[in-house]
Amino acid sequence: MDYKQLIREEVPEAQRPTGPILYKDGKVLGQHKGLPFYTIGQREGLGISVGRPLYVMKLDVPSNTLVVGEKEDVFSEAMLVREVTWVNGQAPAFPAKADVKIRYKHKEDSAHLEADASGRIRVRFDEAQSAITPGQAAVFYQDDRVLGGGVIHQAVARV
Repeated sequence: MDYKQLIREEVPEAQRPTGPILYKDGKVLGQHKGLPFYTIGQREGLGISVGRPLYVMKLDVPSNTLVVGEKEDVFSEAMLVREVTWVNGQAPAFPAKADVKIRYKHKEDSAHLEADASGRIRVRFDEAQSAITPGQAAVFYQDDRVLGGGVIHQAVARV
């Protein structure tokens, strides 16, 4: 069973009716098949054709809207990570330098870590990353050692 079938069968309430696919400027390009079936950075299977590849930028759950844009629109230079756990039970001295992995098959990239007042970690990458997705895991490394990790809360657009 693929994940789409699993969602349909096990969490039918997670499916809302189709909704608009909007270009980043607000122009309606088509209709999506339910937000649970899309992910940030997705390019294929959108069901729209405009003569060039478009990528999912945002899943706007309150308005049931899928927002798409150009490839460069899915890059972010920073992110906030919540629910952070440190392997040795203690956070490193901040600011800290670490390699950060933002999804399972993603190669870790160099970044700077800082803590904010709420306990979240702000991660600023040396190079912008594609498709940082809220809800995915972020893992922090120094050399071959895992420092800790948490849940991606929010990507911060290019600055």
